[in-house]
Amino acid sequence: MNLSKRLLTMALAGMMTAPLVSAHAETTAAATTETTSTVMPTIRVGFSPEGTASALVLDVINNAKRSLRMLSYVMTSPDIVNALIAAKQRGVNILVVADYNVNQSREKSQECLKALLRAGIPVRVTNAYRSLHDKVIIADKNTVQTGSFNYAYSAFSMNSENVVVITDAPSVTASFMDLWRSRWYGATDYSVDDNTTVERHL
Repeated sequence: MNLSKRLLTMALAGMMTAPLVSAHAETTAAATTETTSTVMPTIRVGFSPEGTASALVLDVINNAKRSLRMLSYVMTSPDIVNALIAAKQRGVNILVVADYNVNQSREKSQECLKALLRAGIPVRVTNAYRSLHDKVIIADKNTVQTGSFNYAYSAFSMNSENVVVITDAPSVTASFMDLWRSRWYGATDYSVDDNTTVERHL
């Protein structure tokens, strides 16, 4: 075989094998992409007075590893307060925003908020709205708990309530984090000796 024929044969061989290598690489890349995007959001629901709502709320708090961000209308549940304090003691960073009016008008609520403060958990309150009626916990910037469930004793066994817990849904978590930040930065620090009136923002 002369030189020209050998060059033609080598060129044809290269044209035949190159796409095979490329196709293999593309298949591998596609498989890798598919593998990394297979984490699907999970949604759990619970109800009161059946007991599954309170179980979910406590599960979110008890399984937090790094952070908890909370919006609370009313806070009178010793179980939730104790779970938050236990989370703080194991190193979880916790910040709480609560409605001023409803909590300031209830002695039990004041006791609960001050117990959080004494445990080193920063608490802010607001009356910028008729009610801060949110019931939200964001755990580790990956799990969102929301629903009608108040963080109150009555929500555990006396009321009809619902809880939704969403995990591994980044866009949902980001939206709730934006909500939490707006309420946190619009609120006022609560004090253990708090007996002042928070100015209403109109």
